[in-house]
Amino acid sequence: MAKSKKKSNIIFTIIIIACIAVAAFSVFMIVKSNLEYKHIDDVNNQVVDNIIKSNGDENDSDGKNEGSESFTFDFNAAKNINSDTLGLLYIPSLDSKLPIVSGRDNDYYLHHAFDGSSSIGGTVFEEAGIKDGMDASHILLYGHYMKNGSMFGSHKEYKSADFYRSGNNDTFYIYTENSIKTYKIFSVHNTPPDSDVYTFNFSSVPYMLEYAKRWQSESIYDTGVDISNTTQIVTLSSCEETDYNERFVIQGALVSETPVSGGTVTIQ
Repeated sequence: MAKSKKKSNIIFTIIIIACIAVAAFSVFMIVKSNLEYKHIDDVNNQVVDNIIKSNGDENDSDGKNEGSESFTFDFNAAKNINSDTLGLLYIPSLDSKLPIVSGRDNDYYLHHAFDGSSSIGGTVFEEAGIKDGMDASHILLYGHYMKNGSMFGSHKEYKSADFYRSGNNDTFYIYTENSIKTYKIFSVHNTPPDSDVYTFNFSSVPYMLEYAKRWQSESIYDTGVDISNTTQIVTLSSCEETDYNERFVIQGALVSETPVSGGTVTIQ
């Protein structure tokens, strides 16, 4: 009987130690995750401070430009930090300003921040196989889904048709060295990682339009955007928040392009 009680005490002690170890590991992982998220935010904020100067709010009294902001994007400053810079992705509805880069492959910027430091948040980057850079008929941009809302983490808001239809939430912009490009979101949907949505280097604009019309029909809600005359589309792709075997995709069609010079763009 004494041996049985001693054995039970040993088992109980082992269980207690195991529970403490599991709890300690959980705390360690939470702290580690928080530090990693902080690093992402710190790097992003530092980059934004170096390449963007806020000019104050420029909201119209009638609310048409609610959520918009006047700021100056310095392409040359961004290029000095990272020579792979292509431009800046600005989504006013999400207050999201993210530099865009292009790497030699589709791996490096999954794990490196804009300043070159290691980061689980990575950097928004263009598909490495695209031939014409930001002039391609289909620009394909990848970004991580981050639970704290960093990178493409806030894109989940577009799962709501009500959010999409609020104000000017159907619009995003890309600023390059020599132009301001305005896009209307025409499709929002989930797709497998090997989906045909990741087709690029179309041989002609008509082929690209056929592709765009197909994926517009896959949208989780009807956007009503006329894409028949667009000459360029952009796909923003990230992991799906509830299933990392799926991708969440937002697609926009070019509706206007304004030339700029000098590498500095002021957004009103």
